[in-house]
Amino acid sequence: MCYGYAKQVRALSGGGSLMRTITLDVGVGGLSRASCAAGLEMAVSHVPGMERLTVDLAMERVAVTFDTDATSVQAIAKAIFGRACAGRQA
Repeated sequence: MCYGYAKQVRALSGGGSLMRTITLDVGVGGLSRASCAAGLEMAVSHVPGMERLTVDLAMERVAVTFDTDATSVQAIAKAIFGRACAGRQA
């Protein structure tokens, strides 16, 4: 379940072109161990366009900032919820 979006438009350094980014903030049940967070980071880091990932184990939340021209919310969600430790939503 998505709890919020934060849209940003920022210029790429040196290129002068614009990149549209979104920060997706989701609750992830079962995200209670550091090994789960590490596996989640590995899975999401392979998604094209992923810019930043923040995992909050205590709150069982994940925030992912990504380029909307390079990937989709569905691809990010698949990477997050495809993990064994993060198999159910909060």
